Amino acid sequence: MDKELFAKFIHSISISTIQPTKIDVECLGAIPFVEQASLQINWKMMYPKEQAFKIVDNIMQLAPMFEISLSYENQTIYSHKSIFQVLITITEKDKFEELWNNEEVRTYFKDKQILKTLWPIVRQQVLDGLSRLSLPPISLPWIM
Repeated sequence: MDKELFAKFIHSISISTIQPTKIDVECLGAIPFVEQASLQINWKMMYPKEQAFKIVDNIMQLAPMFEISLSYENQTIYSHKSIFQVLITITEKDKFEELWNNEEVRTYFKDKQILKTLWPIVRQQVLDGLSRLSLPPISLPWIM
């Protein structure tokens, strides 16, 4: 990824809103009192198949979804699903359009930048969900 090109792209937009629209947590079993290393943490981020990105009146709309599960001995014991509404203002339309047509820039933004932007919020939501269900806190790993 050309960092200079991506920096130009980032300067053509501005985050307006990050809002969870759905948070679903479920306890499927007891978290044993063992070291956290014994737990398996699985997660994925995805976008709606019908329209991952929608642009209306210089506002890009995204709806990424995160699914996280905690398992012990291959048994899922906690499930978390979050869907966000992310609104991004296009501040420099010509520059944005030129760079948005670059597949490498678009893919990096979609798969890396959005993930890094939302991950701290998702980590906190998982901690909050565990707490609501009277489960011990388990921190998700950092995204590098």
